Amino acid sequence: MTVNLVQEFEYTSKFISCVSVNNSFVFSTDNGLLIVDIQSDLFRPSVDYKVFRTSIPFSKEKPFEDKNFNEIRFQTPVVCQEHNLTVYPNSRNWHVIYMGNNSNIVFLEKNNNKWIEKLSDIPQKWFLIVSKKPCFLIDKKNLSIFKTENRILYYCREKEKSLQIKNFVFTHTLKHENETEVYGTICCHLNNMLTFWSTSSEKSFFLKEFEFYTVSIKHIKWFQISSELFWLVVSLTNGQVYVHEILNYPNVHCTFILWPDEDFACVKNIQVESISNDKCLIFFTKMSFVLVMLYSLSEKQILSTKKEMIPKTAIIPGFTIVLEKNLLILVTDVGKFICMYFSAIKSEVTYTLKIVNNNFSEQVQNYTCTSVVFSKNECICVLTFQCNIAKYSKNDGHVKNKLLFCTIPENLVELEKKILSINDCDYENVIDCIETLRINRMDDTLDKVCQLDRKSLDKLSIQHLKFTYWNIAFKIKKNEHDENVLQELQMLLHTRHIISYFSNKKKKFKKEDQYYCRTMLSYYMNKLSVEYVQVKVDAANLIGSFTGSKHTYFCNTCKRILLSFTDFRMFVCEQEHKELRCPVTLGPLGMPSLVCSMCFTMANVNAENQSCVWCFGKYVPNKLLF
Repeated sequence: MTVNLVQEFEYTSKFISCVSVNNSFVFSTDNGLLIVDIQSDLFRPSVDYKVFRTSIPFSKEKPFEDKNFNEIRFQTPVVCQEHNLTVYPNSRNWHVIYMGNNSNIVFLEKNNNKWIEKLSDIPQKWFLIVSKKPCFLIDKKNLSIFKTENRILYYCREKEKSLQIKNFVFTHTLKHENETEVYGTICCHLNNMLTFWSTSSEKSFFLKEFEFYTVSIKHIKWFQISSELFWLVVSLTNGQVYVHEILNYPNVHCTFILWPDEDFACVKNIQVESISNDKCLIFFTKMSFVLVMLYSLSEKQILSTKKEMIPKTAIIPGFTIVLEKNLLILVTDVGKFICMYFSAIKSEVTYTLKIVNNNFSEQVQNYTCTSVVFSKNECICVLTFQCNIAKYSKNDGHVKNKLLFCTIPENLVELEKKILSINDCDYENVIDCIETLRINRMDDTLDKVCQLDRKSLDKLSIQHLKFTYWNIAFKIKKNEHDENVLQELQMLLHTRHIISYFSNKKKKFKKEDQYYCRTMLSYYMNKLSVEYVQVKVDAANLIGSFTGSKHTYFCNTCKRILLSFTDFRMFVCEQEHKELRCPVTLGPLGMPSLVCSMCFTMANVNAENQSCVWCFGKYVPNKLLF
């Protein structure tokens, strides 16, 4: 069982933080944001990812007007820091949000493949709200101390510095207004004040402030425990961890301490997962330690706490949880993968550890893993490595940092289950699974003979047939037996698709289309094995319903009527003139046409938004896609 390196990129930039959104990974560097998109192209001859990289420089923020003193405020450049890079949760729109040292929260919205930058009004609003009435102005006796407006201005500027935002987090969707999602935004300020806002796009409204801590806050995280209960988890610089329970945003219902020890080991990663209506598991890392807690929501107490130190590790930069497998996948600072299989029985948590090999140890001998991000379905991960060899000058640029793209072993994730769970045109939700399947099969050196269970295939869904078909099609080295199996599966898939498409009683089909369907199905019935009983019965019923249909389609070259159809790809007349046909509607292809976004099969414009006949893609306008 090995984690396989698929691609490696080198950069002179230093990686600070990373997040995963849909089919992309977003990295903050010291020069800007690096956005890496993963697109699936099923016919690539290599096993690497089809990766598109977009570099976006940090915002050159505009000055804003200080309404208190009627002057223009110039802001310092943005520096993205760890835990200050996030995305809108469960949003239809794709927003990447980051924050700089001047407290501006910057929204990046992807529109027509271009990134639009918007600035939040939270910092300006907050500074103006608090700076509007300096405390010394309330006591008129102290006014003599401040003889000039400059002293008042200096006081407010110093106070403003302590109010700057150092961390923020977004909640779940609170409500919808005019088809726009409204979120909660919780900001943590340098003076340890928490402020609660209501955010719609880049506009925010101040709701409430909350002050609780005397120790500096490291970072905050938001978790949805149930449909009504939410946790705001706060990690302090002294190592303590607090939880604020919120039932009705922005009101804090109650507060309890999750980790009371002042060990001055800051939490690097934390995740909360509900395992029942009454219990949840809490995972977090401190330096080289992994801590697992079982918490009872009804009893309001921690039932069990387990702590494990990973040897030869200084820090654990990241992890992910695969609930279907009761598995926690950890990544250490040297790029080592460790599986923690856990189980919760009554009020006790047990676990076992297992090390997973990787094939990239030599590439990272002089590097330290600083952050890890996993794809949506936990089957792809990207590791950022920083060179740990000392540089002798600021201009020493020959030492580069690295991004490593890896695939997780199939037995640790649910590839088949997740691919088969998709509905038509929802393949984007499992692009990472399809890419992992493709790469694993292309690397598969075992010469297994594929034995078809035709009685089983006869009853499988179209999605399951596609999965079976591509499992074999992805193999680089295919023998004659594999090619014959693929041809049979291709015919079976197309037969099932035609039956499904032309059995739709809501659609009205022309006589020519019915004739194409009848002729094509008759051809397939003669080719398919007798073991496909149900498929042949369904095909015969559809052929019987289209008995009286005829066609009047003529060859575009010799103008003769077409009397026979022997290929789903094209029409062939008596003079052997060939013309492309649509695999969905079975009629002439025509121009303009559509093309599958993953396997590039062409289709008629009438098939727009339909899922591909053979793969998991959908038909899109036939143009230069990428």
